[in-house]
Amino acid sequence: MTKNRLPRVAETGFAYSCNFGALCHPTEADENGWDYFVEFDDEPHAGPEDTRPPHKVAYVQVKSTTARKLVAPIKVSNMLKAARSTDPWFVFLFVKTASGCDPKVYGRHFWADLMGQGLKASRLARRGGVPMHRRSCAIKFQEEDRIPEPREIAAWMKGKIDALGARYAEEKTKLYKSIGFEDGVAQAKITVKIRSESEVAENFLGLGQGLELSRFTVTPMRFGIADSSPTVDLNNGKIFIDPLPSGECELRLVGKSGRALRLKGRVYTASIPAPEGLKRFARISAPPMEIVCNSNPEGGGTFECKISLENSKRYSFPHLERYSLMCSMIASGRMKIDILRRGEIIYSGAAYPSGVSTFDAQRFGEIVQAVKTITERSGRPLFEISVNDVAASFPELHILESVASDRSVKIEHSQPEAFPDGFDSMLYYACAPIGEKMIGFFAKRQKVKDRQSDRGRELFFSKPEFLDYICQDIGSYSVADLVYEYKQVEADEPDTVLSFGNIADIVRPPEEDPTTPYRRPA
Repeated sequence: MTKNRLPRVAETGFAYSCNFGALCHPTEADENGWDYFVEFDDEPHAGPEDTRPPHKVAYVQVKSTTARKLVAPIKVSNMLKAARSTDPWFVFLFVKTASGCDPKVYGRHFWADLMGQGLKASRLARRGGVPMHRRSCAIKFQEEDRIPEPREIAAWMKGKIDALGARYAEEKTKLYKSIGFEDGVAQAKITVKIRSESEVAENFLGLGQGLELSRFTVTPMRFGIADSSPTVDLNNGKIFIDPLPSGECELRLVGKSGRALRLKGRVYTASIPAPEGLKRFARISAPPMEIVCNSNPEGGGTFECKISLENSKRYSFPHLERYSLMCSMIASGRMKIDILRRGEIIYSGAAYPSGVSTFDAQRFGEIVQAVKTITERSGRPLFEISVNDVAASFPELHILESVASDRSVKIEHSQPEAFPDGFDSMLYYACAPIGEKMIGFFAKRQKVKDRQSDRGRELFFSKPEFLDYICQDIGSYSVADLVYEYKQVEADEPDTVLSFGNIADIVRPPEEDPTTPYRRPA
């Protein structure tokens, strides 16, 4: 067998060997990336013919060599076709023997290793600006790739396909989409405009308003090989950083009056290079409290504590209760703060109010607690409210909380005869909108004192006995339902109950101070 005849012998030998278990169809032009299309014989099937699975197929490239090295060159373009295809692909190498008898046959299944070789070569070719059909991959064969009996070629290929069964196409697609991306799918380069180290630190701690970009590029990458040009190239915009916590901690807060609060917090850290050395920053996040610390390379640092809410954002009742308590504690003049990790104090200090605040934290907390209690007792699920929701309905909520509290009630009238004699209790109801909800109740209070004074008649009543609650969407018949129930009780005790109806009609509303955050949220 001459060297020139070997390629032809290899192809005809392959075609002949495939007849034992398959049909072999040669390509008519050497432009498809394969030499033969193989259809395997149908397997026995016990069911109806229309339920028989499609027969298995494969694409094959046949190579030959007279050299000692078991290597076959394949164009990168053909390697890509084999990788993208969900069908099986195989490469066979026919090697001339020293005796000149039948050549040795070696075979490789185009799977993970060959797929990776081809995909990596395609990335290198693209980055170098070389057409895929002008670059080749050297496919190496080992002695364990040898097929001792050429008549077993079809069975050998079918065995490789059967090993994956019905999942063949799915598994090959997974490989194609994942090989080479183990270290990432793209390379991003970011250039930002920095005004100060603190601005960078705040953003890396998750507290900033974004960093201004001067350039941002994203370049596809596979096998760690970046593409020749980026797919995203921006010269302006902002980058926002969502940091991951480095650990957890516990905060213990104690006010001047002795009131205490314990919170679970998260720790975020950032290190920012500076001309004088590395500056370290830490953030302790225990909403609604945020603590930011920084330390200088030469020692020392600063500590800043903020307690804040977004006025328009709605929060849960526990969150607002914590906010109210924190504000009340720090408004007293001093709040002691201990930060603990794994049960040990890592920082101990104090926070003091900065400036003068018109925010009445205690009153805000009382209103929040009243809304929560009425909602719970109405049987409705708790909802979320904002500072602006409270501000929009402050007069009504102020009255509602006042007459719902356990504080006693005093009613004065300059004309004693305005109230009849013989009653032993008062009956009233109160309603207030809050966000998209209408809440309310009606209650009875027992009379504990009735006296005359120089200002007229004074009536004193005990803490309320609640008879019904509502919490409904605004626009429903919730208030009408409450009034109906109220009238029923009123009718049952006409002589012993002094009925006031809507208590807001006789209670003086709070003074409208334009500086209060309820009227103008800060």
